[in-house]
Amino acid sequence: KGLISFELKGRYRKKIIPNSPNHLIELTRKKQRELKKTELKLKAALPEFAGMLKYIQSPTAIRYFEGVEGAKQVFNDTLNAGTQIKGFSNVDLINDYIPKDWLDEYRRKKSEAGITGLFILPESEQVKTYIKNEYKNFGLKNFPDIRTLPKTHYNVFAEMDVYDNKVIIISFSKEERMGIIIESKVLALSFESIFNIVWELAKPI
Repeated sequence: KGLISFELKGRYRKKIIPNSPNHLIELTRKKQRELKKTELKLKAALPEFAGMLKYIQSPTAIRYFEGVEGAKQVFNDTLNAGTQIKGFSNVDLINDYIPKDWLDEYRRKKSEAGITGLFILPESEQVKTYIKNEYKNFGLKNFPDIRTLPKTHYNVFAEMDVYDNKVIIISFSKEERMGIIIESKVLALSFESIFNIVWELAKPI
């Protein structure tokens, strides 16, 4: 860095001589000039970088959540739904997956937010009393409209909903406990179209 110099003293010896401390100022100024050059180069390249970022950005966003706590986070996202929720589910499995007290509080929040839904479930005795047991007995309003399909044709081990521009999937399997939120207008429209077709085939309870 030029802070010291050497003076030979015989064949094998060197005398170390410190240079003027003013050299430190010159080193600092040199760094400043180098940084200024780098800054100017970056400014010149920024438009190209911005163009590359615009190219790689996708209108689709996917968020992945693990375990039961992850599933709760995905369910909580539905509390911000601005449109009616449409989905497939299985109430015979959900209470074994997420604690009932948490689900009761979740349903209360959803009801108070005025969020409604259409859900297709597999036929079961529990489904027949689901609205009464999980909504009406707690004095909740805005409960979902439900239709069913025979279990022989409808084996569902997950929650799959569409609302706004989102599709969510929550696995109720003990081997694959996870949740996914996909933000995509195209996928949401496609999923909703499929749901509407199945809804017409399902049986009201």
